[in-house]
Amino acid sequence: MIEPPSAAQWSRRRYGSVLVAGMSVFFLYTGLEVGAGQWEASFCRGHLNLSTSATGLATFGYWGALTVVRISLALVPRPVAPRTVVRLGSALAVIAAAVIWWQPGTIGTVIAFAVLGGALAGVFPALVTLTPVRIGERRAQHVIAWQVGAAAAGGAGISALIGLLIGTTSLAVLGPALTTLAILVVATELILTRLAPVPR
Repeated sequence: MIEPPSAAQWSRRRYGSVLVAGMSVFFLYTGLEVGAGQWEASFCRGHLNLSTSATGLATFGYWGALTVVRISLALVPRPVAPRTVVRLGSALAVIAAAVIWWQPGTIGTVIAFAVLGGALAGVFPALVTLTPVRIGERRAQHVIAWQVGAAAAGGAGISALIGLLIGTTSLAVLGPALTTLAILVVATELILTRLAPVPR
């Protein structure tokens, strides 16, 4: 792939801004994915008062949906454009997280977790795919390494932060926390796209 003409002309400052924006998206996204999966069991058991077996099934619903949708996206005959996957997945994640916050009954909340997992499934691989499209292959390897590092930090750090929030308040804070993270993912991805547009 030839480096996009716009990326080749970037100043050092703009390149740095793109790097930070990209790392922020990965940091927040993985924090959302891992945080939801990490704390769903506690939420279902301690807040929704589900039995141990029902909690296990609910947690499987989240990770199962994420896994099935991610594999399905790789197997479809006509792949969906990565930019579409990111936008639709992120928007649906906001809605699903808001439903978890709203808690329209136990079944509705558990289903919302599964929808959240399915919505997030394609976002991470699509973001990785878009990186060389945004900035060219020459810089992509370097940038993707920073993005993956940020993702690892987000998965651990944000999940721990959610735990601290739960410890100082209650399990009910999980819904607002996930909704806030989902909105931040959408916002930071829009900022990244403004800084480094994806060529059509």
